[in-house]
Amino acid sequence: MKQLYSTVLFILFGIIYSIKSTNVTILVELESFYYPSKTTFYHKWCDHQERHEYCSPYFVICLTKKSLGQCIQKYEFGGSGSQYEHKQTIIFDDELNENITNPLVFTVSNWTDDLALSVDVFNEEFIVTSLLGRSQISLDWLEIPGSNQTEKWKEVTFTERYSVMEKAMVDRAN
Repeated sequence: MKQLYSTVLFILFGIIYSIKSTNVTILVELESFYYPSKTTFYHKWCDHQERHEYCSPYFVICLTKKSLGQCIQKYEFGGSGSQYEHKQTIIFDDELNENITNPLVFTVSNWTDDLALSVDVFNEEFIVTSLLGRSQISLDWLEIPGSNQTEKWKEVTFTERYSVMEKAMVDRAN
């Protein structure tokens, strides 16, 4: 399976916490996405009608429990609309679609270092044959909530052979 590594997706994800709460909130702020190829992972043209068009990225971003291999919270957006259709480069703004804002907010009831952020990118829709690339980053490097009262943002880059999602930042808040 192709891993995201030539694409840069700057995602800012943060965990901001408070010692008064057991919930941990992970904020993921998307900045940009770049996919220069006009074919999918399976070497199919992005636009079956026009071979000179770029793909229309559709994003599936999950907070995953690594030991179970399952997505515990998920956001899906893109694929259509002027911000996503036939785009080589996407600069994300405050709204990812009419129901999803940037940054993405993930909440877990108890902190564990068994969490990862998974990013799958498809062309137009969530079907296997339209896969553009995927990547995962473990969140085990985040400080344990309650151990620090200040926000801690870290920049992370997800890359895929032909595409790049750049800048991810992590901070915590309970």
